[in-house]
Amino acid sequence: MAATALRDPVVDVTVGDDVPDEHVEAIRKSVATMANRQTQTTLAGVQRDLARQRTALRMEKPLKDVVMADDDAAEAFELSTSAEVDDASFLTPGPRPDWPPVNVTRESGVEFDAPLTVFGAPYHFQWQWHNGQPPQTSIQDRPNGQVQLFTHADQDANWSDCHGGFGVSLTTNRVVQATGRSLRRTNHWFYVAGGSFGGNATVEGGCEMTALEGGTRLLSLAQDKRFRRRVSAGEEGRWDEPGFETGSAIEVNWIMTPGHTYTFCCGGWVFGEAHGGVGTASIGSVSLSAQIVTMNLFLTD
Repeated sequence: MAATALRDPVVDVTVGDDVPDEHVEAIRKSVATMANRQTQTTLAGVQRDLARQRTALRMEKPLKDVVMADDDAAEAFELSTSAEVDDASFLTPGPRPDWPPVNVTRESGVEFDAPLTVFGAPYHFQWQWHNGQPPQTSIQDRPNGQVQLFTHADQDANWSDCHGGFGVSLTTNRVVQATGRSLRRTNHWFYVAGGSFGGNATVEGGCEMTALEGGTRLLSLAQDKRFRRRVSAGEEGRWDEPGFETGSAIEVNWIMTPGHTYTFCCGGWVFGEAHGGVGTASIGSVSLSAQIVTMNLFLTD
């Protein structure tokens, strides 16, 4: 997909049977709000990159003409680009490591008075959305709190933004200060390569938490960016390490009042962007496995 061929985010939400019917609409709206907000941010960044890329290609084309006029340099260039095409094994992640064992007893219901409530899988609902090129894989396993995301971008589909995770729906019978935290584990893989003569590629990913009121009012947002890698013309980068890492400490804070439905969400995201050089390809391939072990709600009067 070209960056100019934009569309609204594709959103999917699955709600557990134990969630009251009056909360479902707020849940669906909250995911749409997250998706629309992030899409606006992503599209603005992609458009800036595209403008810079067009300028870079105008400057790189004369240089390529000089290089290709030399027979030896032209032969070396052809060999390097054919190697990129012939070996596609590095474009997909290897086997994911085994999920770490988890045994958490979750709280039930949606109205909470205790100072600390620890939620474990299955959470109240699961969600996913993407914009740009559709992901290769987007799996949310609500009974086990596991998320798997894998996406790929190249000069034909030059960006992809994919998010997925879980959430809980909340109400209160008094005014309280709420703090949301989570215990998370992640494993990631990526491959990036910038095409010669002006190409570049970027990948990033991590975990995110949000708190919303009524599905449309974003109250708090926190991100734990686990990695980011950007390469330019002729460069490449890889990451493929076994095992899971514990997420960094982040939290969301908001005020809860009676008469409103609140959603507390936690999940992962991956983003890949690639812009080819003058007659060359760039690649941004990235995957993330995230385990949302617990979602913790702290309430204070």
